[in-house]
Amino acid sequence: MRYVSETPLAQRVKISVDDSAPAQISSRDPWDSWIIHTSVYGYMSGEESFTYRMFNADISGSRITEQWKFGLGVSGNRREARYELSNDTTTTNEQTGYSYIGRVEKSLGEHWGVGGGVIGERDTFHNLKPSLQMSAALEYNFFPYGESSDRSFTILYFAGAAALNYGEETIFEKLEETRFVEGLQAEFKKKRTWGDSSVSAQFSHFGYSDQYRVIVGSENTWRVVKGLTVNLSGDAKRVNDQIYLVKGDVSDEDVLVRRRAQKTGFEYSLNVGVSFTFGSIYNNTVNARLASAKSFSKIF
Repeated sequence: MRYVSETPLAQRVKISVDDSAPAQISSRDPWDSWIIHTSVYGYMSGEESFTYRMFNADISGSRITEQWKFGLGVSGNRREARYELSNDTTTTNEQTGYSYIGRVEKSLGEHWGVGGGVIGERDTFHNLKPSLQMSAALEYNFFPYGESSDRSFTILYFAGAAALNYGEETIFEKLEETRFVEGLQAEFKKKRTWGDSSVSAQFSHFGYSDQYRVIVGSENTWRVVKGLTVNLSGDAKRVNDQIYLVKGDVSDEDVLVRRRAQKTGFEYSLNVGVSFTFGSIYNNTVNARLASAKSFSKIF
């Protein structure tokens, strides 16, 4: 029409809108803005005298609006290793764990967000009977949160308390204790043509400056089809907060089969998996506040 307006035809053109029967656009959301996320991971390997199986599954839900975020999740895992020894005996190492999480976050403008969360966890490898951690966090984004679908650079501070219960007495002669938890985290995230990519770093401690942990990691996701993604993530950790270690000597069998955590100065991991997300018609709502808060994911 811009072109037509500059020609003699403009005097002969009339534009009108028929509003006698306006189109009805349904805005009903049967999921009430809730989004459901499920993941399943599995791994198996073996040889003549050794087999190993691992399975992990989780389900979580989140309700995201421009001002509020709510999240709930449950996950479980099982690991089993079977060894056939030279004296015709068999040793089996089984480890199980589960966790649940609840969290809420509130917008404080274009650059700030605040939130809180609770984690429940049981993990035989880390000598944890059912334990609980509660924490609150404050985050600042150097870019406006409105740009989070494209990029974000956040600094987050968190603090709280952990009520820890141990399966066996620890090196600090504890079967249960309550610890102050504190940490600082930074993350940069950028959308790519193929998916999303991020790098992050975190420092945290359990009440004492000499009982700390430093984590550096990266996560990448590739979009396959709508709702289906392939995930690749990994991290490296400087570890000096193993307050859960079991007191006393460790048997050679425990060391060989990794039945429980051993004293170490570092850890690293690499994860590959497939995820499927479905739910609310508003699942493209962007509210990235505290999305990377690792303090709300695990106790250890």
